[in-house]
Amino acid sequence: MIANNIVALRNRIQKKCSECGRNVNEIKLIAVSKYFGIDAINQAIDAGISDFGENKAQELNLKFEKSAAKSPGILSAIFR
Repeated sequence: MIANNIVALRNRIQKKCSECGRNVNEIKLIAVSKYFGIDAINQAIDAGISDFGENKAQELNLKFEKSAAKSPGILSAIFR
């Protein structure tokens, strides 16, 4: 389900970029992980999401320490 939603959202972004003449590579898709568990986050990572927003630093640490094994670059990307 998450992967399907991400594909649909990327398609909508592509369509809107085409309509307004904007380069889709200028758009950064950031997933919000607030209220989502580690399984949902891992599904998003599997679907190609590498940028996440989290409301609380403590939650970010807990969630993404668990995701680091799945996507080693994920923690460094968050703290850019």
